[in-house]
Amino acid sequence: MKLFISGSKSISVLSDEVKSILDEHITMGTEFLVGDCYGVDAAVQKYLVLKGYRNVTIYCSGETPRNNFATGAKVHSCAEAAKGLTGSAFHYVKDIQMANDCNQAIMIWDGKSKGTGENILRIKEMKKPYRIICSVSPKKGDSIMPKYIIMDSSAGECEGALYADIKLKDENGKIIYFTLIETDGKPILYKTNMRITHLVTEPDYDPEQLEIVNATKVVYKGENYNALFDNSHSFAPFAAIRCVIHLVHTFPNCIIFSQELDGKCIDEIDIPKSDVEIAWEKNKAK
Repeated sequence: MKLFISGSKSISVLSDEVKSILDEHITMGTEFLVGDCYGVDAAVQKYLVLKGYRNVTIYCSGETPRNNFATGAKVHSCAEAAKGLTGSAFHYVKDIQMANDCNQAIMIWDGKSKGTGENILRIKEMKKPYRIICSVSPKKGDSIMPKYIIMDSSAGECEGALYADIKLKDENGKIIYFTLIETDGKPILYKTNMRITHLVTEPDYDPEQLEIVNATKVVYKGENYNALFDNSHSFAPFAAIRCVIHLVHTFPNCIIFSQELDGKCIDEIDIPKSDVEIAWEKNKAK
């Protein structure tokens, strides 16, 4: 059994409930997969040391862990996969690897931190068993899952390429755009904080800015969509990506569907499967 433990940086003291769960897994001989951040990561490492438990693997996106308090722990470096990435994208690499490697997960969350929220979505989409332990009591009606509201969406065609984008706003007001460009069946997917369709569909508009966008904002590029669907758990919220794929593959008949999206939560709408998603499912079933 491999247990992925994810948690918020704001939590530095483990509750009795968390300690009890860790003790159960120690008795079972579980391998703990833990990150190298401060907060929950460091607190769990220290607790396992206190218990004299050594079946622990510390994951990091750098060459060596930022924090490693677990005496005798193995280290899993994701530095090669994280090469060239910065900020949250850099640290997410180790989280994605732990999600891939685990059998189940425990999320120790303050109800706010984005990193743990993304891990919850990732594990949920992978259909692996998980448990969320909140360090705060959510107010009535609050959801412990991150919510993304659709602000706008569009689709079109330009110089032989089809494109679509969707604008989302999270509960903290942060804006996220997913933009899909497809040429001859080959997709390029961007994740940005601003609309970029004018840059990618009109290369002469601002070549310098386009070069920056292509170098830093591409989250998927392939000969087809297969690898994107294979690794859907790496992209959150994946429902937004399914949406832009649907818009591209039903253009120009998608206009009414696009207009009906505004103001709705992305995870609460029924997005029809695109032809490429159906083809991928049939291929996986063979």
